[in-house]
Amino acid sequence: MDRRLMPCPACWGRQLVCEYCEGQGQVEDVQLSPHFRLSEFLRSDTAQMQGLYQVPTPIVVERLRELAGDLLEPIRDALGPLRVTSGYRRPRVNAAVGGSSTSAHMSGWAADVVPVRAIPEQIMILLHDAGHALAWDQAILYSSHVHLGLRRPATGEQRRQLLRAEGGVWTPRRVA
Repeated sequence: MDRRLMPCPACWGRQLVCEYCEGQGQVEDVQLSPHFRLSEFLRSDTAQMQGLYQVPTPIVVERLRELAGDLLEPIRDALGPLRVTSGYRRPRVNAAVGGSSTSAHMSGWAADVVPVRAIPEQIMILLHDAGHALAWDQAILYSSHVHLGLRRPATGEQRRQLLRAEGGVWTPRRVA
């Protein structure tokens, strides 16, 4: 079995007495899908620097597993590797990074990703062209990344919204 460790998301290795990692500073990482691990969704420079508790509940881990398997893996299959720049955020972490008070990041149903071998807009085109083959709630195109939400936290629905960070609906560019 491939046993990997990740920094303790409770104390970030700073406490000798931590109930979560028992003072080891590390805990076992979890494989969520073939290409994504839990550590990718918990990593947060802000949480680590400020010592903010970032341990997910079991239901959040299952939602991250659903996000990785049902949305990120198909996108990765089509466009190549994805780098998760922001995943799960506990409420204090979300507030510290200036996230929305209704952010799907806090439920485990969202991640910000950067395609390693493509441009962010290619994710939007893929989702647009996928029809009903892929389900998602929101995809928001930023200049450097795409926010991908699998489900709306309040209802669990999948609205299939393609949006731009500047506001408004994203539509594919037409090539003449």
